[in-house]
Amino acid sequence: MKVGDLVKFVASQAPARHRRDGGHRTRGIVVSFDNDNDPVVLWLGSGWNGYREANFRNHIVVLSEA
Repeated sequence: MKVGDLVKFVASQAPARHRRDGGHRTRGIVVSFDNDNDPVVLWLGSGWNGYREANFRNHIVVLSEA
């Protein structure tokens, strides 16, 4: 996983409180990495448009590599 990769949130891997939002985070772009080397994703579309958020690696999957 690297900066520029297109990713998707995988709700089945996330805690229950995050699963409700999984349907809205269907596409995002990795823009950086935090101090724990987790990807920071810029989410696109529905309610999350333009929201940057650090995500655990096992909560997202790469759809297309940069």
